Amino acid sequence: MRGTRLSYSFSRLRGGALRAGFQELTGRVMWLLAWVVLLGACTSTQWKADHIDRGINRLSQEEVVQLFGPPDATRALQDGESLWVYRYSYSTIRGTAMAGTTHCWENRLRFDREKILRERQRGSCE
Repeated sequence: MRGTRLSYSFSRLRGGALRAGFQELTGRVMWLLAWVVLLGACTSTQWKADHIDRGINRLSQEEVVQLFGPPDATRALQDGESLWVYRYSYSTIRGTAMAGTTHCWENRLRFDREKILRERQRGSCE
């Protein structure tokens, strides 16, 4: 009987240690995933910004939609020009309470009346 109780207690302790180790590993994996997503978002949006800059004075509205999807907002400007807005956001996480900050910026694209991209401005979301 004594041996049974001892082995049962030992297995409970070992199981608790395994659970604690698993929880620690899970926490580390979550942090790793958060960093991967953050870096992926930054890389993706930087690629988009570079691609847009290379397309100034040559990309049409149709080509921009094919590359980046529909804009988040549009506005008609004077003389038949238009302004398209693409917004990007991400959150940073700090501490074990998962408190963080959300960052948002946007690319404002100006198209002329022939629907050709003429200018890109980057700024914080309004």
